[in-house]
Amino acid sequence: MSAAKIYLEVPEMSIAEIADRLNYSSSQHFSYAFKQYYGISATEYRKRL
Repeated sequence: MSAAKIYLEVPEMSIAEIADRLNYSSSQHFSYAFKQYYGISATEYRKRL
């Protein structure tokens, strides 16, 4: 998950691309896992940067 936070700091990368790079089966699965781990959605995390 720490790699996900680093990728989210790159605004040119989409959530789908990040999910693919981290070998998640879908962006939905990545988003769910991110929210379970950090308690905040990946999109919301990116907005707060």
